[in-house]
Amino acid sequence: MPQFGRKGDLVTVAYITGPRHLWLGLKFSLKPVEKPTVVKQPPIGTCAHGPIDERLLVEAVVAACHELGSHAERIESVENDSPVYSLYAHCARLLVERAVKGEASQ
Repeated sequence: MPQFGRKGDLVTVAYITGPRHLWLGLKFSLKPVEKPTVVKQPPIGTCAHGPIDERLLVEAVVAACHELGSHAERIESVENDSPVYSLYAHCARLLVERAVKGEASQ
């Protein structure tokens, strides 16, 4: 089950599915952004799932936001989270849907 939150100007989600886990923070923009800023948060714990490919992360998140008519200005992730880009896309959709419903500020 996703856990939603805020961190400054970011809306965030922590998502854990068994051995896979991720934390995603997004700052939305009202207009398209050519290249969103990407911030890697330091590792949490000692797990090592392999490196997160920044290009694939951005592609997954931007495409998911675009599907729902939104734009990501900044994308934050945790360095040692699972590099499962379909999960990042899913979490981006969840964050956009919450923002559209007005739940992102809660």
